[in-house]
Amino acid sequence: MAKLKKFGIVLASSALSFGMFSSIASASLNEEGQQERIQIQVASTENVFTKNDLIKKFHELFPKKFDFLTSSDFYMGGAHIYPDDNTVRYDLSFNKTIDGKRVYGSVGFVGEKLEIEQFYYQPALEKDSLFPAKVSKEAAKK
Repeated sequence: MAKLKKFGIVLASSALSFGMFSSIASASLNEEGQQERIQIQVASTENVFTKNDLIKKFHELFPKKFDFLTSSDFYMGGAHIYPDDNTVRYDLSFNKTIDGKRVYGSVGFVGEKLEIEQFYYQPALEKDSLFPAKVSKEAAKK
């Protein structure tokens, strides 16, 4: 019985050691094999643009597409930079329930000119999407 206990302890410790090694090996790289970019939050006292500035720019970029959203439907996520790039980025998201269906999205602005770096929009109905599948890539770029 004592030999069985010792064997069980050795087996369990071996399994734990192997498990720790495999988790360390898989944690070293993310899925693409590149290091993850870490965001650095910019102090709120250093922010150049306000939530209203970002909303105004958003409506300029998408005229009459999102007129159903009010200022209270938007949320500013703050400003951040990356260690390898000192360009300030701003995040703005929106969320609204219309007729029991949720509409939401987000937009990322970059630089002093507030150019769009990323955009995501989930309409309540798929037919209301901005770039439906029947549109060509060239038409979607316009």
